[in-house]
Amino acid sequence: MMNSYSRYPTHAQQSDGMQSKQTGCLGHSGRLNLWSVAVFIVTWFYDTCIFFIAPYIANIILLQFEYVHAVPLTKETFVLPLACVTLSQSFLFFVLGVYNQRISFLNLDDSRRTFLGLFAGLACVALGLTVFDKPHLRSLVVASFPLTFLCVFYGRLTLNDWLCALRKKYGDPVLIYGAGSLGREMYSLLNSSSKTKLHPVGFVDDDLKKMNTTVTASGLFHCDQLSILGTRADIDRLVRSINIKEVFIAFRETNETRMANVLVEFARMGVAVNFLPSVYKMDQDALEFLLVGGTPVARVVAAPSPRRFFMKRMFDVVITATLLAMLWPIFALLALAVKLDSKGPIIFAHDRVGKDGEPFTMYKFRSMLSNSCPYQVNPTQHCDPRLTRVGRLLRKTSLDELPQLFNVLKGDMSLVGPRPEMQFIVDEYDEEAKRRLQALPGITGLWQISIDRKNAIHENLSYDLYYIRNASVLLDIIILLKTIAFLFRGI
Repeated sequence: MMNSYSRYPTHAQQSDGMQSKQTGCLGHSGRLNLWSVAVFIVTWFYDTCIFFIAPYIANIILLQFEYVHAVPLTKETFVLPLACVTLSQSFLFFVLGVYNQRISFLNLDDSRRTFLGLFAGLACVALGLTVFDKPHLRSLVVASFPLTFLCVFYGRLTLNDWLCALRKKYGDPVLIYGAGSLGREMYSLLNSSSKTKLHPVGFVDDDLKKMNTTVTASGLFHCDQLSILGTRADIDRLVRSINIKEVFIAFRETNETRMANVLVEFARMGVAVNFLPSVYKMDQDALEFLLVGGTPVARVVAAPSPRRFFMKRMFDVVITATLLAMLWPIFALLALAVKLDSKGPIIFAHDRVGKDGEPFTMYKFRSMLSNSCPYQVNPTQHCDPRLTRVGRLLRKTSLDELPQLFNVLKGDMSLVGPRPEMQFIVDEYDEEAKRRLQALPGITGLWQISIDRKNAIHENLSYDLYYIRNASVLLDIIILLKTIAFLFRGI
C-alpha cells in the first residue's frame, strides 16, 4: 500500500527542460498551487483559533469557581500573553511538520504528527510558562488541553472532509485507469486527503465485466461513489468531455514496452500520466519511496522488531484492564438489555482463527436471534430479520464488540490488528493472505477506518499487511482515536 507514483509529463511539460525531469511522489510533486496554500491557511487558522479560544473558555469556567489562578479577561493580564502562547504552539506545529503537504495513507502521518504536536506543545508551553513565572497561564493551558485536543484532533478530521467536499467544485478532475485493488487504493488516497487538488471523477478498465459498476469511498461525514466510465479506448473522449487533467495508471504492467506505449499515447492527449515504477513488483508493504535530489528512490523497510510487539502487548494489557474497570456498569446494562430483548445467551461465542493459525473463541454480545446460523454471511443491513431490536443498536454502535476486551486480556486478541476470520475462509488463503496471521487479530484496525470497511474482511488484505509492517503503539493510538470518531458517526 504505497502512495508513490512516477509522473510522465505532457507535451507542454516536455518542452521545458527542467519540467521534463520532474519526478515526484503523489502529493509532493514539487508543484505549489493555490489549493495547497489555501488548505494550509485554513488549517493553520483553525488550529490557531482553537489554541486561543480553549484557554479563554477554561478561564471563564475557572472564574466561576473562583480558582486562584484564574485572571480577569483584560488585555494586559490575559489576551496578550495568551496570544504569545498561541503563536508559540502554532510555530511548534509548523516545525514538527503538522502542516506538511504530503499525502499519507489514510492520513495516518497527519494524525500522528498532530497527536505528537499537541502533546509536545503542551509540554513546551507549560515548561516555558513555568520558567517565566506565569502560573495562571500554565494552569489555563493545562486545564484546557482536553478541549484543545478534542477540537484540534477531531476537528481536523471534520475539516478535512469539508475540504474534500469543496474540492469537488474547484478540483482538477482525474481518471483512474484500473478498477482493481490498486485502483481502489489510489481512490482512497485521493478521496481521503484534502491536500491535493486532484479530484477523481471515474474509473476506466479494460475488463468489460466491470462496466456499469461503482466503487464506494466514504469519509467521516461524506460518502462518494465512482462509476467505471469505459475502457482505454474511451479515455480520449473522456479527457475532452470532462476536461481531465491527469490519469493514474493503477495496475501492475510487467511489459515495459507496452507501458512506454501507453504513456506516450496518454501524453499525446495533453494529460499528465502517473504510473507505478517497476520496483512496485516487489513486496509493496516493505517499500517506502522518497525523493533524493529530485530522483525517486525506493527504500526497503525492515520488519517490526519483537520489542515493538512487546510494547504493543503491554499497551493492550494496561488499556484493556483500565477499560474493563471503567465500563463494567455499561457491560451490566447491555447484558440486561440483551437478555430482556430475546431468548438465548447473552454472550455469543464464535470460533475464529488467530495468530499463527491458532483457533480461539471470540466473544460478542449476541445481536441476532438465537436460532440464526452462526456461519452465515454477517448482516450488512439494519433491516436484516436475523437481528434483534437491541442487536441493531449494538451493531450500529459496535458495542457488541465490547466482550472482546476479555479476549485481549487473555492474549487471544489485540486492541488493534487484522480482524479474525473463520476457519473455512482461512483454509482458502493463498501464501500472501496467510501473512495476515503473523499478528494478533484486533478489535479494530485500519480496515475499520478505511473506505473498504463495508467489504468482506478477506477482501481488504492490503490494509492488514500495511499494519503488520508498520505496527507500533503510536499507530495503535491513532487508529483507536479514529475508530472512536467513526463510532460516534454511527457506522
